[in-house]
Amino acid sequence: MMSPMTGTGSSNVCGRNNWLTLQRRDKRIIDTGCSVENETLRFCFVDKKDWRLCKAEMAAFRECWDKHGNASRTSQTDV
Repeated sequence: MMSPMTGTGSSNVCGRNNWLTLQRRDKRIIDTGCSVENETLRFCFVDKKDWRLCKAEMAAFRECWDKHGNASRTSQTDV
Protein backbone atom coordinates (compact mmCIF):
# COMPACT_ATOMS: atom_id res chain seq x y z
CA MET A 1 0.00 0.00 0.00
CA MET A 2 1.31 3.45 -0.88
CA SER A 3 2.00 5.84 1.96
CA PRO A 4 0.35 9.24 1.35
CA MET A 5 3.19 11.01 3.17
CA THR A 6 6.12 9.46 1.30
CA GLY A 7 4.60 8.09 -1.89
CA THR A 8 6.26 4.75 -1.16
CA GLY A 9 5.14 1.45 0.23
CA SER A 10 6.71 2.24 3.62
CA SER A 11 4.63 2.83 6.72
CA ASN A 12 3.42 6.32 7.45
CA VAL A 13 5.86 7.15 10.26
CA CYS A 14 5.62 10.88 9.59
CA GLY A 15 1.83 10.81 9.93
CA ARG A 16 2.00 8.83 13.18
CA ASN A 17 4.54 11.24 14.67
CA ASN A 18 2.30 14.15 13.72
CA TRP A 19 -0.68 12.44 15.35
CA LEU A 20 1.31 11.85 18.55
CA THR A 21 2.43 15.49 18.57
CA LEU A 22 -1.18 16.64 18.22
CA GLN A 23 -2.25 14.31 21.05
CA ARG A 24 0.42 15.75 23.36
CA ARG A 25 -0.52 19.31 22.41
CA ASP A 26 -4.21 18.62 23.05
CA LYS A 27 -3.41 17.11 26.46
CA ARG A 28 -1.36 20.17 27.43
CA ILE A 29 -4.21 22.47 26.41
CA ILE A 30 -6.80 20.38 28.27
CA ASP A 31 -4.57 20.35 31.37
CA THR A 32 -4.70 24.15 31.53
CA GLY A 33 -8.43 23.98 32.27
CA CYS A 34 -9.02 26.48 29.46
CA SER A 35 -9.48 24.28 26.40
CA VAL A 36 -12.89 25.75 25.56
CA GLU A 37 -11.57 29.30 25.79
CA ASN A 38 -8.50 28.31 23.77
CA GLU A 39 -10.63 26.82 21.00
CA THR A 40 -12.95 29.83 20.96
CA LEU A 41 -9.96 32.15 20.63
CA ARG A 42 -8.40 30.04 17.86
CA PHE A 43 -11.67 29.95 15.90
CA CYS A 44 -12.02 33.70 16.25
CA PHE A 45 -8.57 34.23 14.75
CA VAL A 46 -9.21 31.75 11.94
CA ASP A 47 -12.49 33.49 11.10
CA LYS A 48 -11.31 37.10 11.41
CA LYS A 49 -7.57 36.81 10.59
CA ASP A 50 -6.80 39.61 13.03
CA TRP A 51 -6.08 39.21 16.75
CA ARG A 52 -7.30 42.75 17.40
CA LEU A 53 -10.81 41.61 16.50
CA CYS A 54 -10.67 38.85 19.11
CA LYS A 55 -10.16 40.98 22.23
CA ALA A 56 -13.19 39.57 24.07
CA GLU A 57 -12.09 36.00 23.37
CA MET A 58 -8.53 36.83 24.46
CA ALA A 59 -9.82 38.40 27.68
CA ALA A 60 -11.91 35.30 28.44
CA PHE A 61 -8.91 33.05 27.79
CA ARG A 62 -6.65 35.22 29.97
CA GLU A 63 -9.20 35.25 32.81
CA CYS A 64 -9.44 31.45 32.65
CA TRP A 65 -5.64 31.14 32.47
CA ASP A 66 -5.21 33.27 35.58
CA LYS A 67 -8.08 31.57 37.45
CA HIS A 68 -6.43 28.18 36.97
CA GLY A 69 -3.01 29.42 38.07
CA ASN A 70 -1.33 28.56 34.80
CA ALA A 71 1.24 31.37 35.02
CA SER A 72 2.87 29.61 37.97
CA ARG A 73 2.52 26.22 36.29
CA THR A 74 4.49 27.25 33.22
CA SER A 75 7.89 28.82 32.92
CA GLN A 76 6.56 31.66 30.76
CA THR A 77 5.84 35.04 32.29
CA ASP A 78 4.76 38.42 31.00
CA VAL A 79 7.56 40.80 30.19
